[in-house]
Amino acid sequence: MNKLDHLLWGTPSLDEGVAAFERLTGVRLTLGGTHEGFGTRNKLATFGNEVYFEIIAPDPQQSLAGTLGEVLAALPSPRLFTFAVSTTDIEGMRNRLTGRGLLSRHVKMARTRPDGVVLEWQILYPDGHDFGFFIPFYIQWDTPYHPSQMEPSGLSLESFVVRHPRHQELAELYQDLHMPVAVEAASEPGFHAQIGTPKGKVELVG
Repeated sequence: MNKLDHLLWGTPSLDEGVAAFERLTGVRLTLGGTHEGFGTRNKLATFGNEVYFEIIAPDPQQSLAGTLGEVLAALPSPRLFTFAVSTTDIEGMRNRLTGRGLLSRHVKMARTRPDGVVLEWQILYPDGHDFGFFIPFYIQWDTPYHPSQMEPSGLSLESFVVRHPRHQELAELYQDLHMPVAVEAASEPGFHAQIGTPKGKVELVG
């Protein structure tokens, strides 16, 4: 079964992104890590209900050339960047992508948190389309712990939609690829989330 796993808020600087998010919500994210080879590092917070929030930024300790970190470094300001869909059958999803002519990159990843908890997961990146980061990636968690199980943050996800001029085409692709997120018509492409926070409801866009 596939479901929304997490939202990614991209920022050119992790410290600036964390500070900006705290100003908006009253929540300061602290627990995170690095992604070797991707040029990125992050901070996380849970929404509860098996969904979490990630602030992702370039990692100054890694080479950024040709990495996701390089893309994030070029952002003018923090914003919703993309999202991830969890799956329990990543091989099946890879076969589905291949059958539709969408090449994919399959990466196995792992890291150990400062408290000793080991996280292992696999990521599948669809390719061969022109929707950019509006086609999310799949993630399969291979260890029992899920980041949404961290200490409550005071955040809740009230709604999340994708908006796009080619909404019908994108919605059909989401349905075909088992990506359970709503798509709405809009003159400009973007993401829109409404979240509950200690400061009340906040809208995040990108």
